[in-house]
Amino acid sequence: MSPERARQLLASWGRNNKRRDRLVIAGYEAGLSKREIWLLTGLARTTIDRIIGLDLFPPRAVLMLVSRETSSVQLGEVGVQAADGGQDGDTETECPAAVR
Repeated sequence: MSPERARQLLASWGRNNKRRDRLVIAGYEAGLSKREIWLLTGLARTTIDRIIGLDLFPPRAVLMLVSRETSSVQLGEVGVQAADGGQDGDTETECPAAVR
């Protein structure tokens, strides 16, 4: 493949890919499940979560950085609340419900 042909193909892909996020959001809002969007598009489910705003937890690298800087992070400091609202002093957390 020539460099010019590679440029043409990449430019074409870039033009088509700009619509990706809008189409994923439209599909999700129309009631398609993440699984169906994944099957139709081949996008990673974590990418779909990010596009539709469902990335509930910060990336692991951020958590590690926070942990190193504070040496002991309490759940309340990172915005995680115990399943019982923190009433019994335990640190158990409730897992979020699966998304569609």
